[in-house]
Amino acid sequence: MPTVFGYTTGGLAAGVMLWWLHTTRGIQDHDEWLVAGVAVLGALLPYRFHKAFWIWLLWATGWVFKDEAGG
Repeated sequence: MPTVFGYTTGGLAAGVMLWWLHTTRGIQDHDEWLVAGVAVLGALLPYRFHKAFWIWLLWATGWVFKDEAGG
């Protein structure tokens, strides 16, 4: 699930970059590298947060628990 969150934030970052490029100067040649870079950064930079959030969510909903001692 953290990977899905990463793909989502990467896609949103790429979409925002495309919108910004389109409204400010228009899409030009070689802008795909900029958009791809923003998408990769948008997916990888918050990955640690996404992973921590997912583990917390599993714990908060009762899917993660401590093992019994002595087993």
